[in-house]
Amino acid sequence: MTHNEWVQDQFTQFKRRPSAYRNVLLITSFIEAVVINEASSVPGKDQKFKPSLKRLGLEIDPKNEEQSSYAQDCQYKGACLIETNLVRVRRNELLHQIIQGSVSQRAIEDKIREMAKNIERICTESDLIRRYFDENYGFDPAKLV
Repeated sequence: MTHNEWVQDQFTQFKRRPSAYRNVLLITSFIEAVVINEASSVPGKDQKFKPSLKRLGLEIDPKNEEQSSYAQDCQYKGACLIETNLVRVRRNELLHQIIQGSVSQRAIEDKIREMAKNIERICTESDLIRRYFDENYGFDPAKLV
């Protein structure tokens, strides 16, 4: 299996089992890499997820990071950056809670299901994500999730 085939297969596995913890974290990491890659073409390169979202024009509330909006001059409104930020925040919260041992299995499963819904929306509606995987891997994630 080539690298491109492996990447495409991860989206197929997500479709089969969207609420699988592994699948959600892996696709979230793919989305993160695309956002960071896109933001690296904007001056002020930073290899982190949150600053990359901001560089692309997402305004994130510092008091409640789940709350975000597009800057007036944002050129990435079709990229589902608000949904992407929700996945980022939920992933970080979930991993933090798991490491602390302060979350039940049921709560983990509920959070993963929420994230899977966000990921499905990102993969089907984000022009940034769809274009990236089409141009670099030869497939449209919207057709796989």
